[in-house]
This record gives sequence, structure tokens and C-alpha cells, in this order.
Amino acid sequence: MARIERITYLMQVPMSAREYARFGAELYVARGLAVEVWNCAPFLAPGYATAEAPAPLACRPLHGSREVCALLRALGPADAVINLLPRRLCTLEIHRALGRCPAQDVTVRTNALPLPGKSLAQALRKITPGKLADFIVSRPRVWSKLTPQPGRIIYGGEACRPAPGETPRPISAHALDYDLFLQMPPVAIREPIAVFLDQCFPFHPDFQVLRSRAPVTAERYYPSLCAFFDALERAAGLKVVIAAHPRSPKDKNLFAGREVIYGQSLELVQRARLALAHTSTAVNFAVMYRTPLLFLNTAELNLSQRQIIADLADRLNAPCLNVDNLPPAWETSLTDAHSPAEAYAAYAAEYIKEPGSPNLPFWQILLDDLQALAAQEQKS
Repeated sequence: MARIERITYLMQVPMSAREYARFGAELYVARGLAVEVWNCAPFLAPGYATAEAPAPLACRPLHGSREVCALLRALGPADAVINLLPRRLCTLEIHRALGRCPAQDVTVRTNALPLPGKSLAQALRKITPGKLADFIVSRPRVWSKLTPQPGRIIYGGEACRPAPGETPRPISAHALDYDLFLQMPPVAIREPIAVFLDQCFPFHPDFQVLRSRAPVTAERYYPSLCAFFDALERAAGLKVVIAAHPRSPKDKNLFAGREVIYGQSLELVQRARLALAHTSTAVNFAVMYRTPLLFLNTAELNLSQRQIIADLADRLNAPCLNVDNLPPAWETSLTDAHSPAEAYAAYAAEYIKEPGSPNLPFWQILLDDLQALAAQEQKS
């Protein structure tokens, strides 16, 4: 086998400029590898639109599974395919073709949250024939019978570790956010700020991709949060700043004039005395920097996200408040918000980085493994 010379990202939507670095493309281009993106949005997410700038590399739009499968068959052993597609009925043939093609295939399994599992009864409540088929096909036992084993699974945290026999080459890495932590060590002095980890709930384009409605409306969600932020600032003497989601609208301030900062979530959590969150994977930053957490719910979010938020709060031994129904003496939650070492360490091992995994950038770990196996097989 020759050394890996080309990396192809198999994606549900186009790669953005932000993801260019986050998904390792920038590193691979700098190492002299050819890099391209196969964008399956034309058939997996028709009508998908985002205001984010595109990645500065070739992005090939594809219009169906047959087209993708034909391209996969044309790849060779010097190719590696990073598979970022979901498990759905309409991607089944692609996953099968990927398992049969001569390229090195890589499944990425990281940035997980402790999400409660859905039963078939729960799935049936909001079911359509297409969603029911996707639900059945995506079950691990069903999927494993329908598709070949992935050649590699690179994962972050014990919760994402492949089951025995699931792949011949599991690669222990970490959550993608840990790359940023490697670049920026903890600070000694905290500032009197509370950072809200925005998730762009009313406007996130992923709801369009997932063919579902947003769990909240902007008309109710933002006023509820801002009223609570006012109360928090009075009670705690902290200034609330917004760590904006990269896909949040940039043309207006939705947080009653508060400071909204893009692209600096890690730095803000690192400096803050308190982090406010719903279900964002950015809670990883709070865990890594031992920043106290306070989880927030609203009347609307409670309808679909209550259990997820409650489970996160429970695992991290953190308080949780419904901002539309604050209990008497809710201010005591502020003193209850701390960073319990045992709970944070357990969460880090399960969802961020298991003990013993390399302390290297995520995509460097993968490239080292790809090239090591290529060199080993070339010698043999």
C-alpha cells in the first residue's frame, strides 16, 4: 500500500470555514495531502442554507447515492475517506460501498452527550414512514447486519468506544474541543462574568436537515432568558456575556443589548466564574477548565429537552433552573454551582478523553495511524 495521499470528507452538508480547521482539513492541506469534500446536501438536505463562509477547498456537490457509490469505487489504497454521514436508510448503500472500496475508511465518533435513549414508543409519537425506517435501520444491531465493519473508528471518551468486534482498528482520541484545550492552558484569575453557551435553538439549520421543528420560538425563548439574566446579574454581581453559536443571526442582538461574542467560547469559559448552558457540547469547556455550571431550562424547552438537561446536570452535580418557573430562593443555586472534581473527572473520561489516549491533536492522531498502517502494509 502506498502512503495516504488524499483525504476525502464525506459530508451531509458543505464544510464551512470554521469546520475547515475543526475537522482537520487545514492540517492535512499543510501536510501536503490533497483534500476534498463530497457534499451530499443536494439529496440528504435539499434546500439547506447557511450564512457561514465555505471552506477554502474543493467541495463537490453530489446528487444521489449512486453517484457517491460510483466515486467510491474509483478510489484507491492511497485514499482515505472520513465518513461524517448519519445512519439513515438513504445512506445505507453509501456505507455498504464505502466498506467494499479499496480506500481507507474512517468513522468519526466523538463529541457525544449523555442523551437518554428513545424507545420505539417515543419515536412513534412524531413518526412518519421515512423517520420510522430511519429509526429501525439506525439501531446498532440492525445496522451492523446491513453494513460492513468500518475499517477504523476514531473516538473520544469511553462512551464512544466501539463495541468489541465492531471495527478491526479502534483509535482512542478525544472530543474535538480538547484540541483547543491543548492550545490554551487554564488561567489563574477568573473575571466577574457569567457566560451563556448559546445553541441558536430557534434558528439552527440542523433542524431543517433533521426534518424537525425547532424546540423553541424566538418570541418566547429570548425574553425568558434575558429576564433571567437580569435577575442573575442583580443577585450574583456577574455580567452575563453571550458565547454566540456560529450559526446565530449576526444582523441583530437578540439578548437585550448584551455583549455577544462569536468564535471565543473556549476563551470565555476559561475566564468566567460561571457557565450557563442547556445541552451544548461546549459544556466540555467548563469541564476541562473546571468552570462551575448552571443548567437552564424554559417552559418551551421543557417539552422536549427536560430529560437531557436534567441528566447533564445530574452527571455534573450541577444545579438546574427553569427560568420561566423559578423556585423561591432560587439564588441559592448560584452558591450550589461549583466544579466538583469527582463528577467533572468522571464526565471527562466518559465524554471527552479516556485515560491513556494520546495528548495530540485529534486529526494528527488519525493521520499518524493512517500513515503507520500504510507503511506497515507496504513493508509486508
